[in-house]
Amino acid sequence: ARTIIEAFEVGISVIGVTDNMQFRPDCNAGLTKLVYCSQCAGFARTKPCSGYCLIVVRGCLAHVAELVQPWSDFVSGLERLTSGLVASYNIEEVLSVLDTKISEAIMYAMENGPELS
Repeated sequence: ARTIIEAFEVGISVIGVTDNMQFRPDCNAGLTKLVYCSQCAGFARTKPCSGYCLIVVRGCLAHVAELVQPWSDFVSGLERLTSGLVASYNIEEVLSVLDTKISEAIMYAMENGPELS
């Protein structure tokens, strides 16, 4: 359980870093214009030109795209970890071997009784 908490803390840290990413001034202006310029001109339903959109996204968000694969790997690893935890803490599996474990413990205690204290 500690491992999964640490993994979530790493994920939260990464998200915090991406929330505070700094863009070049021209990117800030481009992204702002991309989102708001049609609205500022009084055309609330007009969407920006798709070509302009691609230029801004490719030029300003390329470094963010570099995070896609590492983030996907992190999420996949977290999914494998949680699947493993579910399997290892599955109550049915634990109970199915409990009688054997108790029997082994009793046998061990009988064989090594004086040495156990």
